Amino acid sequence: MDPTIPLKEEEKESVCKKMWIIGFFGLPFVWFTMACYFWKEKHPKIRFYVFWGLVGFFTELLILVFWMGIFVSKRDSWGETGESLSAVLPVGTQ
Repeated sequence: MDPTIPLKEEEKESVCKKMWIIGFFGLPFVWFTMACYFWKEKHPKIRFYVFWGLVGFFTELLILVFWMGIFVSKRDSWGETGESLSAVLPVGTQ
């Protein structure tokens, strides 16, 4: 946490809990940011949020990497469905 902004222990816990909840709405990088800010805190509740936030972040990161690998390697074989899932359609040759 930024040492120039002194917060009480309850305020830190409140901010940490809010960031932890926000991470469940598809924003796992909020968990990573929370872990970076609160890494050195000793309060058990904050340590709980930091630990499980990091677990959630790395879990979602692993799922994203697997999905990217599957999508990149199998998109062509999915035909029209694979093309409709693409954000940018590559121009091919015939």
